[in-house]
Amino acid sequence: MKPLPESFTLGEFTLTLVARSSTAAIYKQSAPFLKSPRFEVIQIKFSKEHTRTLPDGRHVTYEASERYPSNDDWGKIAWSYSTIQDAQERFSLVS
Repeated sequence: MKPLPESFTLGEFTLTLVARSSTAAIYKQSAPFLKSPRFEVIQIKFSKEHTRTLPDGRHVTYEASERYPSNDDWGKIAWSYSTIQDAQERFSLVS
């Protein structure tokens, strides 16, 4: 299974892994326009290996992977915090 990356860019934000368990993670969110970092606590989503047929008829197989929650998941399986202490508290509840 392909794991979530330790660091990645999402729009203007850089997200860097701070802590993780087998089912949850804390990422530090930073950007040039932020005065201080924010922290995202997520429950990791999982995708099974699957194959899709493209419009031209080709078949593409995607490996099983961990996924970052979508915007629609916020408040359900993902949360944002302004302090690492608050993020660690939520992480301890969901991991």
